[in-house]
Amino acid sequence: MSLVPQTTRGMSLVPKTTRGILLVQQTTTRGMLLEPQTTRGILLVPQTTTRGMLLVPETTTRGILLVPQTTTRGILLVPQTTTRGILLVPQTTTRGILLAPQITTRGMLLAPQTTRGILLVQQTTTRA
Repeated sequence: MSLVPQTTRGMSLVPKTTRGILLVQQTTTRGMLLEPQTTRGILLVPQTTTRGMLLVPETTTRGILLVPQTTTRGILLVPQTTTRGILLVPQTTTRGILLAPQITTRGMLLAPQTTRGILLVQQTTTRA
């Protein structure tokens, strides 16, 4: 599966993977690389900044990794979370409008429907 690197001001921010598990990507602030620390494959909390503003760090609960909040153009996006080890896709914005996150159930990705950047009722499944 291809992981597309993000760029900011022409600088590539490449996500790390290990055994197919996505680690929090390296980020930079003022050209300084902030690398996450790991111990026994568990990602520890790296603080990251954007435009000098401190973002909420990653936290873990019972060994489950919660991906940190990130910003795009200064708009705070809701962080990715996991439930039972399944990664949920975070909320994203389109033209500053917050879209509801994609969710998964039994490993199947359910994408929200949108029209002209307006969020429609997202698809969900129940035992299906």
